[in-house]
Amino acid sequence: MLVGLISLSAGVHAGEVPSGQELNARHVGEYAAVPWVADGVEIAPGSRQDRVRDLNLSVASVNLKDDSSDAYIEAWNTHAQRAGELGYAFLPRVHFWDGRDRFEGPLRDIEVYWNRLDRFLGAVDLENFTGIVLAEENVHYGGRPEVLTELYHRVKEKYDVEVWQWWSPMDQVPASGGWIPADGWVIDLYFMGQPQFRRQVQKYLVTGKPLVVMPWAGQMDFNRDLTESQWAANQAQLDTAVEYNLPVAFFWVYGTGTHFGGDRNPPQTEMNRINHWVWDYIERVRQLPSDYDGFDTADSGTGDIQEIGPTEADRLVYFDGFADQKWIDDASVAGFRDFRMDGEALSVQGYRGRDIDCSIEYEFAGKLAASYPQVGLDALRNEEFDGEVELAVSTTGEDWITTTQKQGGPAHLQLATMDHKEFAATNSFHVRIRVKGKSLGANTPVVKLDNLRIDSGIEAPENREVELVTRDGDSSSLQFTEEFLSQKFRYDADINNLDQIEWYKGRIGVRLRPGGTDVALVWKVTAPVPVRHIQVRMDGRANRVHLGAYNYLDISPDGEQWSHETNTSDKEVDGNGWVRESLTIDTGDDSTFDGVTEFYVRVRLKTIAFEKLHPSLAGQVEKIIITAEK
Repeated sequence: MLVGLISLSAGVHAGEVPSGQELNARHVGEYAAVPWVADGVEIAPGSRQDRVRDLNLSVASVNLKDDSSDAYIEAWNTHAQRAGELGYAFLPRVHFWDGRDRFEGPLRDIEVYWNRLDRFLGAVDLENFTGIVLAEENVHYGGRPEVLTELYHRVKEKYDVEVWQWWSPMDQVPASGGWIPADGWVIDLYFMGQPQFRRQVQKYLVTGKPLVVMPWAGQMDFNRDLTESQWAANQAQLDTAVEYNLPVAFFWVYGTGTHFGGDRNPPQTEMNRINHWVWDYIERVRQLPSDYDGFDTADSGTGDIQEIGPTEADRLVYFDGFADQKWIDDASVAGFRDFRMDGEALSVQGYRGRDIDCSIEYEFAGKLAASYPQVGLDALRNEEFDGEVELAVSTTGEDWITTTQKQGGPAHLQLATMDHKEFAATNSFHVRIRVKGKSLGANTPVVKLDNLRIDSGIEAPENREVELVTRDGDSSSLQFTEEFLSQKFRYDADINNLDQIEWYKGRIGVRLRPGGTDVALVWKVTAPVPVRHIQVRMDGRANRVHLGAYNYLDISPDGEQWSHETNTSDKEVDGNGWVRESLTIDTGDDSTFDGVTEFYVRVRLKTIAFEKLHPSLAGQVEKIIITAEK
């Protein structure tokens, strides 16, 4: 992220945005610099001022030090005053850290950080500020959330200004930082595509606070153009911003600076293509009506299908205490903007006071069969709410078994399926929570939801084997994928030293221990027709340097004679000692595997011995993909 200051810049002809209006999609700006100049400054064609003349938002870089001069602070006050005159949005990120203490090493005394902020805020006219952002790309560990929380409260107690927060883009959301207080959020999830980006946006918006999206709009390496996938991700981020009526502040840089011009003639260079892309977006959002409030699709979301498989012992147990935001990934949602989260529960309130009809729906499916699922949910219903909370379960998503709460106060909703034979052994089922009724106002919850628990038996398969199936869109090949979304692998594979394996959703791992770790998982793979040219890929990692961990992958026609071994012993390691490269096998023209209808794949995880169980995982596997040609 660029941290330099450009103090004199850009134009004064942006679209009209009334002063004091909440930020919306018609606010388009830049990071680091200020895109407006003093009254009367002429704008030369092709200059920096010409390039940014239509921006009306600044997430400028204010870098505070103990010895920041009065002139430095007053310059920022002048920029803010000009923003106020123009009706623009001035939302500087105010850097109070020394430097690397933002993310590593010892922290300074809180008074050092506070004195820097206090001096700055006390010297400027905050009426011209949309708010301030407490630094940028902050991390959620090492006491940093506590610093951000303390500074937020100190600022709010002394000054009348909105205080925004900005987490590191490394997959951080409000929940991962411990739900620190914020009046708004900034995200810079460069090149993150869909559906991940849209879900991240929802994880911020569900806090009920405004959000500024910061897409990539730069060329820092003059010899490298954006890839097709990067362009696609960038465009998807802008589309999401429009869908949710969100302001955008571009990371609009060339090399490492913002002081560069732009040619408004047809673009001939990569940077000018980027410039035109930004200008086209500005034109797009300036066409939105003044009462625009987002697309109807902003109320919807599609979740991942949850795998039917054991998660606790031999049962499927899914629990959500709504302390984090995993439901946005796991469930499909209707009426999304009616939901709110604060780290304690999932609340429902009418978006902008509208009537309420919202739901979240989980779908479970897989090779294994679920047996008689049970569902429980705690609901605290506002006594004044004219409506109901419904809990429902179905095998199809169409015909539902339901129970409802229509009275005020706390209640535990419970559904059992023992009297419904369709649930005896089902390869799919749905669970839905729905709230309907009259709003009590935009900021008044009608119900708080908590402690969702879905518990089901699992019908174990008769044989330990997996089958290759036709790949989507490719009838000439077959595929099997294991993503460790449950502990289904315990039913599919023969495993030695199962007790040494730890499962987390999406991965399995091992640790150092006395005597060392030596785990093997063997999958018997069958095919409905003879296959050839088998390929196997194992995604994972092993810390060879610091933890003495090694991953192995090989294949066999009979489960006894193994070949095509590949392992992490000779792979490149990163700066922390991890081998992250995938292990791959390609049987090619090996006649041993030509025309087979069954074969075996083996994964082994080994570590050296350690005096006790190590606190960190040393090796792990995240995905196995097996493909074969017919």
